[in-house]
Formats: sequence, structure tokens, C-alpha cells
Amino acid sequence: MVICRIMSHYRQIAGIILLPFILLWSVLSAQEIPYFRLKEETAREYFKKGMAFYNSRQYVAAREFFYKALTVHHNFHLARRYLGDSYYYSGDWSSALDEWEYLDQASGGNYPPVRQRSELLRFYLNRYRDTGEYTYYTSYRPTTWRDTPFSRPVDVSILEDRIRFLNYDSSSIIDVNFNGTVLREFGGPFWKRLKGPIAFDMDQDQIYIADYKVDQIRILSTSGRDILSFGKTGSKEGEFRGPAGIAVVGGGIFVADSGNRRIQKFDLAGKFLHSFGSDAETGALRFPAGITVYGDIIYVVDREERKIVQYDLEGNYLGEMSSGLFSRPRNLQVRHDRILVADEEAGILIYLLSKKRWKPIQSLRTDSDEPLRMERPFSVREDDNGILYVASYGSDRLDILVPRGLLTSN
Repeated sequence: MVICRIMSHYRQIAGIILLPFILLWSVLSAQEIPYFRLKEETAREYFKKGMAFYNSRQYVAAREFFYKALTVHHNFHLARRYLGDSYYYSGDWSSALDEWEYLDQASGGNYPPVRQRSELLRFYLNRYRDTGEYTYYTSYRPTTWRDTPFSRPVDVSILEDRIRFLNYDSSSIIDVNFNGTVLREFGGPFWKRLKGPIAFDMDQDQIYIADYKVDQIRILSTSGRDILSFGKTGSKEGEFRGPAGIAVVGGGIFVADSGNRRIQKFDLAGKFLHSFGSDAETGALRFPAGITVYGDIIYVVDREERKIVQYDLEGNYLGEMSSGLFSRPRNLQVRHDRILVADEEAGILIYLLSKKRWKPIQSLRTDSDEPLRMERPFSVREDDNGILYVASYGSDRLDILVPRGLLTSN
């Protein structure tokens, strides 16, 4: 399956970027160590110390000495090359790219392998900035797996080795690997099945589920074993009227209590801690739906007010944002410099923080050249490769969209 090949491609790209290292060594080793004036001799000593750490794979320590060598002799290209390499090996790829691009420019393009590595790394990093236009790849439907039917997908999560999606009508969770093979289907023990789940989140090998139909929060193990349930219908503390979203972070469970127009926070044992979102002075919530936490900020989609409201982890109001493109925003994901919103009527919308603008996913066509109609998408998730997974409730499908450039590169 192409999705599996695409993910394998990106797991391998780090190795691809390193291929020119061999060529680069032959080019740069032929370059003589630059002439040092008397006061610049310390650059040579710093470089030697840096190489000692580099050869012993202590890349963070090596960076310090290569940097010191460059502060003494700014045009010491060999030191800059190894500084970039040390940044790369220690995981700071953006800084590695900065050093390689500077070296390419300062040398007048005399080192093609440096430019090649820079271009590969830049392409890889750009998936976090703007993946460009999307193209339809495939969909999972109730008839995709004969022995594992499902109905009305509402939420999806991308794990290291699988896609996990939640279904409302069939009250099930399905795990699928990236080849499209079902790994597991579950929904709690048979005597206590989920009734109408609408959102979920994962933490410490446990699945936290907002069971909308019965106004409960369910906690299951990844094998489907029942761990804990709490909540009932009502408006008091710890009670719900349509829990529509859930997020787990820092030992707390945040629930979007849509009918009671509030966010409730619980500890991991289900004990009520406090609620927020009802303050009229900061714009009371009317229908909190999707909720997520990124960094130290809680993001809540208010479907009826057509906005995203931000709070700190204690529930203090921080601000809000909206768009004329919003119609019935249902759920969201925040990652890197992007906010992705699943809107039941407007489709999938993406906010680019770097460009400070919203853009919709353009019209897509299926493999049979028919328009792809995503009716009432409830959730969208982006993986580390920029691939989008859309739980399309109204269409009864899980749609997979791939950045055009990523698909072309494979």
C-alpha cells in the first residue's frame, strides 16, 4: 500500500540525506586547513577538540567547539561543515540546515553535496510549514472489511504503527495498520459496550472516550478492557448533557460538556476538579465540541459561535479566533504552526500561523474521477508526513488525503 511506502520513505529520508556525506568528505578533506594568523591559532585547537567529541559521537559537545572555532575564524569552512553535521546528528535539523546553506553560499556553490543535502532536508522540514495542495488517496468504508463492519466514524488518531478510529453508530474502535489490515476491533466488554461514542483521546496506553449517548466518560485499555466509567445525565458538577469532546494532559481530563455549555476538568480517577467556559464577560460557550491541548494552551471549538476559544490549563481565558469560512466547526488539531479544523458544512480548513490565514482543502476527485463529497466531517488528523485522515460522519467513511508533492516524490 502506498501509505505504508510513503511512511517508509520518510523514515528512510534521514539516511538519504546522509548519503552525500561520503562524497562531501572527499571534497572537503582535499581543502587545506585555512591559514591562521597568530591570534587565530586557537581556532585550530577548538576544531581539534570538536573533532575528538565528534568522532566519539558526543555531538552536542562537539557543536560547542566547532562554534568557538568559527567565532575565531569565521571562514573556517571545515569547522562549519562539521558544526552543521553535529547539529544534524544531535537532532537540531533546522540549525543544521542554516549552517549548510550558509556554507553553500559562502563557498560560491563549490560543494554540490552540501547543496543536495540542504535541498533534501529543506523538503523534509517543509512538511511542517505548508504541505501544498492535497490529493485523494483512498477511503475505508463499512464494506472494506467483511468481518469488521463499522458505521458513522467520528474521531481518528494516528499512532506509531496504526490508525485508530472511533465509530458512533457501531459503538466501536477499530485499529488498522498502514497496509489497511484490521488489527483489532473493540468497544468494551460485551456486557458494558459503548453506546454512542463521539470523541476519544489516548494517554499511557489507555483510551479516554466521550460516550455522548449516555452522558458518560469511559476509560478502556488498548485491548478493550473496562477500566473506569464516570458521569451521568444532569447539570451538576461531574454530570453531562452531551459530552462532545475530550482531551487528556498533565494528569487532567478535560471534557467539552456541550449541552451544559462548559468545559469540565477531572483528575485521572474521574474526580471533578472545576469547570470553566461559562463566563459571559469573556464570551460564554454555546456549544463546545472539539477540544485539544497543545503546549500549555487548551483549544475549544464552539460550533454555534463559530470560533476557537483558548484557555490556559487552569481554565483562564486567553483569547479566541474565528474565520468567515467557519460554518459548523466540530473538531480540531493543533500541531507545529498549523491548526486543522473539521467543519461539518465547510469541510476541512487549515490555518497557517506563519501566513496568518485560513485556507480550505480544495475540491478533490476520487480515483474514478468523481467529486469527493465529505459530508459532515467530524474529525481530521495530520500525521508526521502531512497525510490527513478525515472521519467523515455523514459520508460514512474514513478518507485519506496525501500532499501532492509527497505522493509525487514516491
